[in-house]
Amino acid sequence: MKVQAKSNQSKLKKQIERDNTSLLHACRKGDLGKVKQLLSEGVDPDAHGKTYGFRPLHTAASHNHIPIARALLEAGADINARIGYGGTDRALEVAAGDGHLAMVKFLIAQGAEINRGEVCPALTRAADKGHLPIIDLLLKYKAGFEQNVLDMALWDGNVKVVEHLLKAGAKAVGNGAKQDREIVSRAVRQSRSAELTKLLAEHGADVLSASDYDGSTPLHRACHEDTALFLIEKGAYVHAVSASGNTPLHSCASRGFAQACKRLLKLGADPRAKNRDGDTPRTLAKRYDKKETYQLLNEAFRAQNSSRTNQRNNPPAKQKPEKQTTTLRHQFRIKKPAWKVSPRCASGFMKLAEEGYPEFAIFAVKAGFAEVVAKGQNLWPKVGWQRKVGIKSPGKADGGFSTVSLIEIRDNPWTMVLVSMWANDVTNTVNWAEKLSKQVRTTAVAFCDGDGGYQLSIHWLGELQEFITWCGGGVDHFKSTFRKKPKLPKKDEQIADQLIGEHGIYFAPCYPCELDTKRLGLAVAPEAKDLVVRADLLEPGRLR
Repeated sequence: MKVQAKSNQSKLKKQIERDNTSLLHACRKGDLGKVKQLLSEGVDPDAHGKTYGFRPLHTAASHNHIPIARALLEAGADINARIGYGGTDRALEVAAGDGHLAMVKFLIAQGAEINRGEVCPALTRAADKGHLPIIDLLLKYKAGFEQNVLDMALWDGNVKVVEHLLKAGAKAVGNGAKQDREIVSRAVRQSRSAELTKLLAEHGADVLSASDYDGSTPLHRACHEDTALFLIEKGAYVHAVSASGNTPLHSCASRGFAQACKRLLKLGADPRAKNRDGDTPRTLAKRYDKKETYQLLNEAFRAQNSSRTNQRNNPPAKQKPEKQTTTLRHQFRIKKPAWKVSPRCASGFMKLAEEGYPEFAIFAVKAGFAEVVAKGQNLWPKVGWQRKVGIKSPGKADGGFSTVSLIEIRDNPWTMVLVSMWANDVTNTVNWAEKLSKQVRTTAVAFCDGDGGYQLSIHWLGELQEFITWCGGGVDHFKSTFRKKPKLPKKDEQIADQLIGEHGIYFAPCYPCELDTKRLGLAVAPEAKDLVVRADLLEPGRLR
């Protein structure tokens, strides 16, 4: 008896599977008669398929069979049932992604939920495929924007869709640091034109900051020459170095952007710079058969060689000291600090960052706190600052936000400027350090970290004096106007401590946080709590 019952159950299960499969096939083919017959025989209108968990209603929505969708709903099918890995897609999302406007209208009329919480996944599916009529329809019903809606629209480089979404309220910034960078990265990698990059810039996107996992800036990633030229004119940092050691000149040379290379050379890009493989921009232009670019770089290379030869063969005549004129870069020297330097002047901060905030951008200005605050009004918003914020210990529940923190360190002549560790912005940080060093007539040292490794730059009176990058205990790039490459330790933290400590700088291990719903604060590690005298923080959302 038990064997017979088990056999009957097995047969029944197989029959149900056959009926379910038959219903799905009928929905796919648009066979309304067969669908009604199966439903009248008691086949479940919400039956699951074996692949991807497809249900009959989703199948009908995917093939735009409205009469079949109506029959399924009348038989009790769940209009908001989900399918897919993790149960993410409803019939409305399937219809929107496949571009079936009539089906989308039908499902909405039958009561399909447009928003899931506060966002509309169907809008993202339509944006991904460029279905403007469906986008308009969903926006009419107050569809909410997902954080990645622009990211998906940018995949195909559809300018009209992106422009439409931005005008409707989609955000080019404020989607989270990683998502904001991904949006810009997608735009600059479009090979058709620079329109998307310009469009995002008009809506507040930061098109100059580090974008990808390897620390490359948007200028490194520009896949159209007009995009590269636009970024250069916007003020992109021409000396940026990626984890592979490439400068923007390497990238433009490999793509044959002759005009962009010409502009970069005028701005001081080094045609002799080598990446980690030992390649110069000229080498890459030759390798990828970019003849015009190769010729341009070859001329720049020879001109630089000729200039060096002339300097060796015709040294300047010796002059009396009182009549000798020297450039600012040759006047700069690192002087041994007269104040006590912490042995962990940078590694303490790096350790705190690694515990939960793996990216940071920070710099120090050799000037009093009040003077940096006053001069900083020319760089950052004048309103929205919270002065003398409270100080607390770090906590696991602390939330992050994009901001600038000005920090005064006890008995130290350097003022610390921390760009939020949740929004690493290497380019802006370096530019701010350079500008403040010029405005205050002093030295500024910028220290940044991203997926591509660490980089440190020294600025004096607005001029770059030294630039160094390292990762895994090895120096990738070193360029200095006043000294040869120093002997450095073999660990990243020790390298940072040496390079930063020789100036007498102390980067207190800290990060901005919220004390409550209205007040900002600074979370400071116990080892530095007595050293932080004061901190001023810019309110979230003010930084652009």
